[in-house]
Amino acid sequence: MSKLNPTAKMQLTQSGFNEFQIQRIEQHTPLIEQINKFIEQGGKFRPTDTDGQEYGTFFDPTHAAQDKSGIRTGGEIAFMADKSNGYPDLTALAHELGHALGTRQLKSLDNYASAHDYAHADNIGEAEAIFNEYKILKWEQEHGKTILPPNPEMTGNMFAKIDSIMSQAGVSQEQKEQEVYDCLTHYNKYMIPGSFGKDAEHLRLTYYQNSIDYYLSSTADRFRSVTHNNTLRGDYTEMEQQGLTMPPLPHINTFISGMSDYKLYGTTGNDDIDAEKAAPVTRNPKTELL
Repeated sequence: MSKLNPTAKMQLTQSGFNEFQIQRIEQHTPLIEQINKFIEQGGKFRPTDTDGQEYGTFFDPTHAAQDKSGIRTGGEIAFMADKSNGYPDLTALAHELGHALGTRQLKSLDNYASAHDYAHADNIGEAEAIFNEYKILKWEQEHGKTILPPNPEMTGNMFAKIDSIMSQAGVSQEQKEQEVYDCLTHYNKYMIPGSFGKDAEHLRLTYYQNSIDYYLSSTADRFRSVTHNNTLRGDYTEMEQQGLTMPPLPHINTFISGMSDYKLYGTTGNDDIDAEKAAPVTRNPKTELL
């Protein structure tokens, strides 16, 4: 059985993992392999910097290298210092390792010609991280010494849904995995990340909507200065007039909902999903260009 890298063990302990959690990791062969690979590639585990206004558990790619295919090496995974929030835990660790080691992760902005392309790619990257949660929990459920419930807690409470797909008979592994990605990419259009919506003045955006907002805000100069489509530049002027590039405010909610084709299903901000109940909105033909 693989042994946990001592540096990784020290960093995870410093990041808030308790003795029981470390023991669970040390009994989990696939998770050890992922952790060791992350460390060997120059990655680091650390607590969040609360003085620097960091929040939650996340993968920070600032110091990671990324090749043309989008595969990263290195970077940092930060864990929430406030353990009352449920961080750190193995599910969060698996999720962020999915981002750090994934092969379907988001590339830099200049790789995408539109906000919708960027948001879709971001959804796929998020789906890969969620799928990794399932894989780690499923292995522990079948092989680990820790007894897990039939439906272990994970992002969006998606274990049972993914498990039903992966348990299909007469379907190839490749087909099953593609169905999982299609499912999770769809659901991410409606999922509000747990770190969003904590403040009554914060705009409640799904993963997909937040990606559209980020892309448009980050490429403002491109839309103002590059003469590649008059309609597109005109639309962006309209967006600016509605406050899209200003700090997030609730009155932009409806506008961005229209941009992403879907109304928000809720404002809880706890990674819950209710995609079946989400109501579609009328698409604005102009935003097809985005």
